[in-house]
Amino acid sequence: MLLFIKAFDVVSQTLTIKGHLQVPRMMLPRDIFPQVAEMLGVPAGTDLRIFEEVHATLISPIDPSRPFATQEMTDGDIMAVEPVLEDALATIAALPPGTPRSVAEYYEYLQNRADVVFKPRHPHPDGSESPAHPNPTREVALSLSKRVRYDDVAARVAHELGLDDPMKLRFTSTYVSEMPRSVIRPTPSVTLGDMLGTTPYQFRAPMGADPIAAPPVTVLYEVLDVSIKEFESKRSVRATVLVPGKEETVDVLVPKTSTTGTVLAALADKAGISADLPVRLYEVIGHKITREFAGHESLSVIPEYTMFVVQAVPVVNGTVHHVGVVHMNRTPSLLHGTPFKFPVVQGEPMATTKKRVQQYLGYSDKDMTKVAFKLVPLGALSEQAAKEVEDEQVLAELLVSGPVVAVSPPAYADAVAGVDPPTPAAVGTQEVVYSSTMALALDHPQRRQSRMMSSLERGLRIFN
Repeated sequence: MLLFIKAFDVVSQTLTIKGHLQVPRMMLPRDIFPQVAEMLGVPAGTDLRIFEEVHATLISPIDPSRPFATQEMTDGDIMAVEPVLEDALATIAALPPGTPRSVAEYYEYLQNRADVVFKPRHPHPDGSESPAHPNPTREVALSLSKRVRYDDVAARVAHELGLDDPMKLRFTSTYVSEMPRSVIRPTPSVTLGDMLGTTPYQFRAPMGADPIAAPPVTVLYEVLDVSIKEFESKRSVRATVLVPGKEETVDVLVPKTSTTGTVLAALADKAGISADLPVRLYEVIGHKITREFAGHESLSVIPEYTMFVVQAVPVVNGTVHHVGVVHMNRTPSLLHGTPFKFPVVQGEPMATTKKRVQQYLGYSDKDMTKVAFKLVPLGALSEQAAKEVEDEQVLAELLVSGPVVAVSPPAYADAVAGVDPPTPAAVGTQEVVYSSTMALALDHPQRRQSRMMSSLERGLRIFN
């Protein structure tokens, strides 16, 4: 009976044909071990694990103490052999997670192999690397068995990225277009096959190509600051932070039971805002402030797609009101940029107010030549509704809605959400109420192409 011998090298992860043997059908498999050991180049007496290769991706163990004929082995069969070498145990233990450590696991890998590309979900725009995480922008291409557990997948990706803690990785499945699909929860029963999901189409290889070839599946990864289990007990909040002369995006993790006051404190601390500056937290929709949070609202009732803005409000002597400020391009229907609130000083001419706005935003003199200051009723859409404010005019006087003798809270029940209620200021024996329905608009072209996007929005990829 002719037997072909294949040997599996666990260190190099290769399966190669070593030769063939002519053996009697009633011979015991263990009697050919010396010849097989010589073929493999291992010392005589080395323990061997032997299997019959049923087909290219399946093997069945062979009992060394039973004749070949009683184990249904016939002429031309293939025997897969794995030597058990004590010297290689340390090397095998150091193999990356998810690597087959025996010939049986290797054949299982061949049967369930999947090519996966792990890509960063939030890569740096310029391709740079973060000091905190050495390889946050790398793509990792791996070939793994679909039966590998989630923990081993995370450990293997962390190994490739050079990360110490695989539990700080969070994975997201994707559609065929590689757009994010859903976050993969790290439960013990999840395998790589579960992480990949089912493909919505049947792949057909091009003519002349390998018929079993399939395109790699993309899985997105993120490197978190905390473990994934701790991350799931918290909520990630992203906000645009405005401080004098600077605008940046800040992310924080807070307990899901937090209030908006806790969120504001965490964002201000992460952004390094001085404790001397008062800070405010706004909800922004369509580049307009729709609500200012008082600090007692529960985060659990605020949708996750909410866009937050944190503002360090400048302190100015003589402030009588804080007016909402928006950026627009010619018409109130074309808003852009990040809205904020700005202190209005009693008796201050608009020329001085413009200089304070310029200093707060960090605009150059050249930038300011492109900016026109206009008053716009909230909700207005037409260009005619915006009235330009001249340098000699006083903004505080333009915002006066009328003198009253007394101010009672019910009078402001219909105030527009997201703006300060009418602010009374003492003038003799009367009080002046400042309008809560007017905004100061900075009319200028958009300074950059990027814009604030909701997490529900998706980009379009257009192919020519």
